Amino acid sequence: MLPFWVMLLTLLVPAIILFYFGKKVMNQVYDLKPIICHVCGRNISQTGNLVNASLTVTCGGCGTRQ
Repeated sequence: MLPFWVMLLTLLVPAIILFYFGKKVMNQVYDLKPIICHVCGRNISQTGNLVNASLTVTCGGCGTRQ
């Protein structure tokens, strides 16, 4: 029978690697960069929008579509 620490390492090391790379991939998939309106300069929050979603957003201050 394998020692407990060997079994623990065989479970923890792949989990840490998958978590690290999974987080990196999700940060690339989701566009969390703020968009600044080029008419009034207001920051348009864009949290959770996918990169391949439509790129037009409406400013809440002046109503400009970008």
